[in-house]
Amino acid sequence: MQQQKNLLEYWKAYLYEHQQEDNHTAACIQQLIGDQPLRILEIGCGSARLSAALAQAGHDVTGIDCSSAMLQFAFEKAEKYPNLHIKNADAFLESWGGNYDVVILGDNLMCSLITEWDYKQAQKQLIHRAGNALRPGGKLILDFDCPDHLSVYDAEQNRKPCLIGTDDRGNTGRHFVFGSLINEKTRNVRFTSRTEMLPSKGNPFRATSNDIRHFPTLSEMCSWLYREGFTVEVIHGGHHGEPFDLHNRRAVILARKDESAFIP
Repeated sequence: MQQQKNLLEYWKAYLYEHQQEDNHTAACIQQLIGDQPLRILEIGCGSARLSAALAQAGHDVTGIDCSSAMLQFAFEKAEKYPNLHIKNADAFLESWGGNYDVVILGDNLMCSLITEWDYKQAQKQLIHRAGNALRPGGKLILDFDCPDHLSVYDAEQNRKPCLIGTDDRGNTGRHFVFGSLINEKTRNVRFTSRTEMLPSKGNPFRATSNDIRHFPTLSEMCSWLYREGFTVEVIHGGHHGEPFDLHNRRAVILARKDESAFIP
């Protein structure tokens, strides 16, 4: 079972690294934070595509992730940039360090957490920990799915593969989700994830799990930020600086940690 798990995790990491298209995230964040070199922390850095791009732009960047498979690609990038530091750590249990100028919770991390916590509490905890990791006046960047109606996920799923292809070890597979149960009131989506694998060696197998995601509204997210001592300075509806409105699905938020704030 462990061998199948390792094979599956590497296959997913490889396809994420080689199939994900550039969605202009790095350019968007660079525009938000400016050109001055900063100390940046990215939580859930994955293969460090964003962290590496920011390090290449001259920032001192630390990336944290708990996926050993994804971090294989991150460590390769860190060898090229002495100002890119990669840590294999659980963002809920281990220290983030402190005094950062910028903390990034991007790439839809807030709505793709793997946690045994209550999902909404886990999201709030990340914002709390981000506040603790920032210097006074530091900036938090949030980049997450924030659709007006969650029914878009039900329409998109319909067993359409999220990932499909072959890795560099000859393992072929497809990953898809189905059976979504949407609660517009709680903003929770429950669904089934399935990956079907045809290994280069060994027998075919599949892995199935039942998952849940919570998609906060924009007002809900802003209220969490306020409670943690942040002031929201910028809200975009995507990576090109477009205004946020009911037709946008993505929210990109820049919030400043208040230098002194009393949160009751």
